[in-house]
Amino acid sequence: PVIDVHLRVRDPTARWARALHYHRSQTVEEREDGVEIRFRAGPQRAVAARALSLGPDCEVISPESLRAEVASLARRVLARHERPGGILPPAPDPGPDLSRVPDSVPPTPDEPAQEDPAPPGPEEA
Repeated sequence: PVIDVHLRVRDPTARWARALHYHRSQTVEEREDGVEIRFRAGPQRAVAARALSLGPDCEVISPESLRAEVASLARRVLARHERPGGILPPAPDPGPDLSRVPDSVPPTPDEPAQEDPAPPGPEEA
């Protein structure tokens, strides 16, 4: 079923939410502290997930059924994250930080230096 959605999104998230396309029926009303977005859409579960993805700066004004679904999803997310370690195994050790390793490593004393191959000249092309 199609639902009439009314969201209030506060700054700083409102800056990002203004640029999102929810539905061709949408209207965006500027407010001093953010925006109010209205549109028709469905299914409700998808709209609830989108509203929740905007985080704590987003509030569903209506319909009440969507407010309830967002609250239910938020409680499930909270319950999953309150348990130490959650239900997923811990992430594997990422190993050493290689972000500062140069792209080329100088040769060791017992290794001959390798030169980069020269680009083909006009006679080889």
